[in-house]
Amino acid sequence: MNSEIEDVSRKVFACLGIDSNILEGDSNHVLNGTYYSYSVFGIQIQIEKNNYDYDDSYNYMIKIKKNVLLELQMDPTMIKKLVLIIIDLLQKNLKTTIAYEMEGGGIQLFN
Repeated sequence: MNSEIEDVSRKVFACLGIDSNILEGDSNHVLNGTYYSYSVFGIQIQIEKNNYDYDDSYNYMIKIKKNVLLELQMDPTMIKKLVLIIIDLLQKNLKTTIAYEMEGGGIQLFN
């Protein structure tokens, strides 16, 4: 997607059924300093500019991880299942290529 991060995050979260309570954050740890995030079920979904040196094919990335601010017990398979649901929703509704980071590095297209 070639739009600005505000537009991309709005579109992505809308595909996930999220249209409010989206946090706009600033961080020195993300490219261009701005990210958008939403937490659900103890999991944080964060959209930011792609900062991978080894692959600049994609403008944005989505991080899906345990929300460390909550003290919920989380089985890692729960996060993986949510990732697959999110990928499926994005593929069906955005009609764009989706790739994921493989363990050990590198990008793989999702089919």
